[in-house]
Amino acid sequence: MPRKEPFPYSHHVKKTRKDHKCEACGGVIPTGSRADYKNLFTGKRGYRHYLMRDCAPFLEEHRLRMKKINEQNLV
Repeated sequence: MPRKEPFPYSHHVKKTRKDHKCEACGGVIPTGSRADYKNLFTGKRGYRHYLMRDCAPFLEEHRLRMKKINEQNLV
């Protein structure tokens, strides 16, 4: 039975033992790097990049959000 957790990304891996696929961007998380993971409903873990700069979709979303905030402050 899969675990139910209140915060899905509350777990961190300090050093991965093998390559993993990022569930957010589909990129590779290399061996020996830090990663976040959550337990999925299937009983398996889903990994994502630990640093936002390594994950392209999160980085682009952050840039757009900051651009929108800056434009509101200029008006």
